[in-house]
Amino acid sequence: MLDYRRIPEYYKNYVWSGKHKLFGYPQDDFPEFLWISSLEKRFAWVVGNYSKNNSASKYLLQEMIEWGGSQNGILQKFNDRCGEVNLFEALREEVNNLSEPSEAISSALKLPGLGLAYASKLLRFMNPEIYGALDANI
Repeated sequence: MLDYRRIPEYYKNYVWSGKHKLFGYPQDDFPEFLWISSLEKRFAWVVGNYSKNNSASKYLLQEMIEWGGSQNGILQKFNDRCGEVNLFEALREEVNNLSEPSEAISSALKLPGLGLAYASKLLRFMNPEIYGALDANI
């Protein structure tokens, strides 16, 4: 069981260095979390400018998957199935459902190749004040 009183300690002990060097980032650790912060800022821009930008942000989604380590070939599954989904419509639905958690996770699961862990990572980056990633490392 998670001891909520120890959350500050968990943040200070968190280290993630997956493919960070490939993308030019040092490992994510306290207090900066540089790659996490970068993804948060860019996803916030997508959410805030979605109606004006009209962009599907495929490469940002791919980077998020790479940040997560692409376990079990998630990036390959995402790329292979992108042609089966209107990515722009799927992301629009996601952005429009961010205020309703059950709808938001359902929308995220419609994105190609994403299961619960990566769908939750997407929500976490799109609205970190509300959502957390369901992940063994976090």
